[in-house]
Amino acid sequence: WTAINAATQYEFWLSSVDPTVGVKRVLYDATLVTNSYTLPTAFPKGRYHLWVRAIRSEAGASYLGNWGTTETFDLT
Repeated sequence: WTAINAATQYEFWLSSVDPTVGVKRVLYDATLVTNSYTLPTAFPKGRYHLWVRAIRSEAGASYLGNWGTTETFDLT
């Protein structure tokens, strides 16, 4: 994703989309300090939704950006 000016970290949310179960959160990290994420090599195949938002922390306060556009992708 594109880096956001003044962001000190990013919140990353990944959910699986299983037609028999629905949407289930599988990865969440609110402390990413780079604008990229690499999935573990043994990650299960399937369809996923991904959301990211920027966070700016300053003087003990956190300012949350809006969630970005949902990205959908398939691991095959």
